[in-house]
Amino acid sequence: MYRIWKVFLVVFLLKTANIATESTGVLFLISSQDTTYHRPLAARLRDDIINQAESQLANTNYVITVHILHEIFNFPSYWVIKSTMPLVRSKLLDEHTKWVVWLEESTHVSLKALLEQLILEDATQYTCLSHSLYEHQANVRHHFAFHEDSEWFPFPFQRAGIVFSRALVTKIAKVMDTKNEDNLPFIIDMEHELAVYIYNNIKTDDAVNKFSYKGVEDGRARNTVRKVLMRKADYICPRSSLETQGALDKKCVMYAKPMDKSRCVSTFMLSDKELGYNK
Repeated sequence: MYRIWKVFLVVFLLKTANIATESTGVLFLISSQDTTYHRPLAARLRDDIINQAESQLANTNYVITVHILHEIFNFPSYWVIKSTMPLVRSKLLDEHTKWVVWLEESTHVSLKALLEQLILEDATQYTCLSHSLYEHQANVRHHFAFHEDSEWFPFPFQRAGIVFSRALVTKIAKVMDTKNEDNLPFIIDMEHELAVYIYNNIKTDDAVNKFSYKGVEDGRARNTVRKVLMRKADYICPRSSLETQGALDKKCVMYAKPMDKSRCVSTFMLSDKELGYNK
């Protein structure tokens, strides 16, 4: 009996050690443009995340990877989240990647605080996390989606950052492969169109999707069972609470900073020569 318990203890310790040493990969993708204005902003955000990783995560099992989209993808709609998913899955996900975080150049990221929140989430679920936006009424910009009652449908605020689980990225790419989709026919509001695409095409394997919308009438609730909606994350904010004179800024691990206008040049300040006029 003692020998059996001894073997059990050794196996338990080995499994525990494997869990403790298993790497957790987080992939950050910065949506950008290859212009003199956007390149430095994207590089600044990339360097900031890398510096945070080097200073705060040196003795941890996290693997942090950061890519600027225009540097790695070369097709017209590389900046569209949905269009990029198949390439993210095939070229950027490795065995350790658990989360994919989509950013804009003006997104603020507190890396360690974000990781502390993601520990509480399950990367094997079809999860999309962000600050939630809602429509007050159906409109043509969103193709009159859910025109009966548009206010219940959440879609992400990209500038604040969007977190995707590995499972969701893989599933979206698989659905696109099955439907032989390369790109959207046209793009007006990619965040809303992404949320609608996920809602229409991604279903969970569970009897009831725990992230489905639960605040609807019974008739509509039956239609949302097993469908995936993006989920509001309180720690992803539309802007820093310091800007709103709040006292809970530490909870905002990602938020949208004001656009950097320091590199903007008014055309009214340019000379005729700079504008290309030769007299």
